[in-house]
Amino acid sequence: MWTPLLVLAAANSGASAARTLTVTNNCAYTIWPAIWTDPNASKTKPDHPGGWEAASGTSVSFSVPDEWDSWTNMGPPESCTMFVCRLYPPTTVAEFTFSASGNMDYYDVSLVDGFNLPFANH
Repeated sequence: MWTPLLVLAAANSGASAARTLTVTNNCAYTIWPAIWTDPNASKTKPDHPGGWEAASGTSVSFSVPDEWDSWTNMGPPESCTMFVCRLYPPTTVAEFTFSASGNMDYYDVSLVDGFNLPFANH
């Protein structure tokens, strides 16, 4: 049975309010999540740094704008600086678009840059 090692959850607290994302590292090792906000989709950025070290078993919650378009990935510190992780495969990438056309939310997990961590969205 496959068990997800990384969990990312999103909750909408209102029609035009910010959302809270929680990143939980369920891996048995440290990971380095990184997030990027599309400047063409949102003028507001999350209230958390773009990248951080997440020890095994830790969780970090932060707010993102309701109209947020981004990607999130995880990689080792020697290959990850802001905007660079995607260039060094393998990298599992989760992409989020909130309040898109028809007020719909979308996400996908992309393996086009390779696979380095299991991912679950709850």
